[in-house]
Amino acid sequence: NLNHGPRSLPVDARIVELPGDISQIRVQDQSKAAVIQNDFKNQIILLLKKGYCVTAFSKSSDEAKVFYYLELFDQKILDL
Repeated sequence: NLNHGPRSLPVDARIVELPGDISQIRVQDQSKAAVIQNDFKNQIILLLKKGYCVTAFSKSSDEAKVFYYLELFDQKILDL
């Protein structure tokens, strides 16, 4: 379920994170936000090319970070 953090993740799962306040960063410093977003995009694209898919996301308890959880795609993912 993409609205919640992950259940126990497989060993080969990957986590990609973004600052929880990326919208605020965009307002304050567009070039810094562009670097952060480009790095995030590149990490996600690389993992998608390797056969991963996003299976969950969550925020840290202080909402300072957002975590995207990726797992290798297989039939079990469709059964979640």
